[in-house]
Amino acid sequence: MKALLMLPATIALLLAQPAFAAAPACPSDKFEPFFKAYAESAAVQKAFTEYPLAHVLLDHSAEKPRAIKVALPQAKLSFPLLPSAAKRKADHLAFRVDAVTADKAQATIFNTERGYQKAYFFRKSACWKLELIEDRSL
Repeated sequence: MKALLMLPATIALLLAQPAFAAAPACPSDKFEPFFKAYAESAAVQKAFTEYPLAHVLLDHSAEKPRAIKVALPQAKLSFPLLPSAAKRKADHLAFRVDAVTADKAQATIFNTERGYQKAYFFRKSACWKLELIEDRSL
């Protein structure tokens, strides 16, 4: 009888617990399939980005543009960090993998006609993680 009296309290306690979404699994050990999955999902981007994220951008307010490096916590980032394939196509942005080693990779999204260029730097430990964005846009 005592067990039956405890049942509503136990159910209420379980229902009051916050639900935590499981982090996505690493999309791939190989960089190009990883990057494809990373570009298509804000959830994957959030899970596989190093925080705070290093971000280098050009300050065009001076006579000669200079690079400024900032460290951005997750709360200051706007996802998606990088455009999906459909968005890149719509915005006439090209994509290339510049370099891949066993534990580092660099990819660039660009449009030479508009002076748009962003480089994305990844490091691999258990999975690839974005660690730096360099916005070289003019």
